[in-house]
Amino acid sequence: MKTTVRLKYTFLLLIPLLLALPVTAHFVLPQTLPQNPKASFYFSEGFRHVIFGNYSHLVLFLSLFLVSTEPRQFLLQWFIFFAADLVALSFLLFNMDIFSMTILLSPILAFASAFIAVQNIESKKIKPARYPILIIVALLHSFAFGSQIHEQQLAWQKKAMAIFSLNAGVSVAELAFLIVLYFTIGRFLSNKPFYYTKIVKPLSVAIILAAVWFMYAAAYLQ
Repeated sequence: MKTTVRLKYTFLLLIPLLLALPVTAHFVLPQTLPQNPKASFYFSEGFRHVIFGNYSHLVLFLSLFLVSTEPRQFLLQWFIFFAADLVALSFLLFNMDIFSMTILLSPILAFASAFIAVQNIESKKIKPARYPILIIVALLHSFAFGSQIHEQQLAWQKKAMAIFSLNAGVSVAELAFLIVLYFTIGRFLSNKPFYYTKIVKPLSVAIILAAVWFMYAAAYLQ
């Protein structure tokens, strides 16, 4: 009990760090776009952003996976993130630019990763609080990165193509990462008696440290 309370208070120290960050942008699209880009361009940019760009996505989905190793569990969480993305992006189709602060995206994803990692350390079971956190993060994420397309002032059809192709690339990359985790960790290690103490807890601590690093890097190293 004392360890859990101490862990919660330690986690609260991340909040002023998050609020104090003079953070830089969580870019998805390159600043210079090709003329008349196709759907494949936006899809590849979304995929590349997750796998080869900003690793905060991978850290978030790793934290989600650690105590959700069954396919129905991690696929449900992936679908929640995907569906919330679609809802947010649909608003942008009708020129409703609700949240465009891309500078806050990396810290938001990092904070969510740390929050879920703390839950993983506290319990082997999935806590209900992760679902609203996941929805809020997905909404803010899509409002912000979709606003980059909104700023291009494309025709409605081209805007729809760009928004949903970009989201498809991001979502496919996240799903591919979860599948890799399942076939490397889920199937072979999650049923072992040492899995929670030797794998989940150390990786969760590493995720919290990575979240702090993402916030620091966004603030002072870019």
